[in-house]
Amino acid sequence: MQPIKLTIQAFGPFAAKETIDFSLLGHAPLFLINGPTGSGKSSILDAICFALYGETTGSERTGDQMRCDFADAGLVTEVCLDFSLSGKTYRIVRSPDQRVPKKRGEGTTKKAHSASLYEIVEGEEQLLANKPTPVSKAILDLIGLDVKQFRQVMVLPQGKFRELLTANSKEREQIFGQLFQTHIYTAIERSLFDKAAGIRKAKEQFDNQIKGALDVVDVATEDDLKSLQVDVSNALAEKTEALTLRQDEFAAAQKHHKDAKELVDKHERLSNLIKEQMLHQENGQEIEALNQQRNHANLALALDSPFNQKAQAQRAVDEVKPKLNQALNSEGDRQQHLVNTQKAHEEAKQKLDLLPDLTKQLYVFQDYEKKTTKPSRD
Repeated sequence: MQPIKLTIQAFGPFAAKETIDFSLLGHAPLFLINGPTGSGKSSILDAICFALYGETTGSERTGDQMRCDFADAGLVTEVCLDFSLSGKTYRIVRSPDQRVPKKRGEGTTKKAHSASLYEIVEGEEQLLANKPTPVSKAILDLIGLDVKQFRQVMVLPQGKFRELLTANSKEREQIFGQLFQTHIYTAIERSLFDKAAGIRKAKEQFDNQIKGALDVVDVATEDDLKSLQVDVSNALAEKTEALTLRQDEFAAAQKHHKDAKELVDKHERLSNLIKEQMLHQENGQEIEALNQQRNHANLALALDSPFNQKAQAQRAVDEVKPKLNQALNSEGDRQQHLVNTQKAHEEAKQKLDLLPDLTKQLYVFQDYEKKTTKPSRD
């Protein structure tokens, strides 16, 4: 943090309004505040500390005790500080608790502690925080130091340098850690510590697992376990060899069983074929009888033809007789009917001449059928 301008009003020994422009000092890293005793050198440091934190550099006086007794009653005690930090410019305005004249009537009234923090962007104020508590938190976030650490490191009033020297190790570690941003290394240290703790825990778990494994096999050390593993490996190799031999024997027995089963299946098929052959032989005579019946049936079909011819000739004769009678009764068509009748008569006569032969053949076939027909078996 680098101060740019400090405005003090009715604060400490300064009864009026005073402005200190630090930018006039240029970029000099060091400067001296010099003056006789009581001239207000420490009050400048008190004003800077009060503007930032609302407290002075020492514990002798509080902020509300810093009002100048010689200031005009109507002039409000107030401190304004412009400073730069990380390339940005900020302005903080703060006034302590104080008594001010009433706007109406006589007497005074209490004006409460107030504070405002702004960021200056292109000459314009942008409010970041208002009221003392939010402003103090914002300053702590920006600078990284609380008021005690700021007093010990940044502002060393007369006689207070020894407080930094007499601070205990933990306080100095915290102060210098914030100054030099050692929180990164602290985080690394914490991470390494956590990893180491995890490794230790994992090792303990692994040791417990090893101990549990040793207890299971009833050995005391890992060397004993290795010896036991060798013995078990040798025994396992022997058992594996014996198992392989048994598997080969089992495979051979399975093959023999398969061959025997195939032989039994073939014997069963042969037995079935023999039974079927005997059954066919038993049914041979019946089949022969059926063949003879079929031959007789075919012969009967052959006899049907002359019998049908005889019946047809008889029907032709029966048909001629009515026509002949009709022809004899007709005077006009007697000649024609006579011719037709004679022709039909000749045809009927020819068929009648065939009738004895057909009848004889029928008798022959019937007699042959009687001789060749045998009674069927049930």
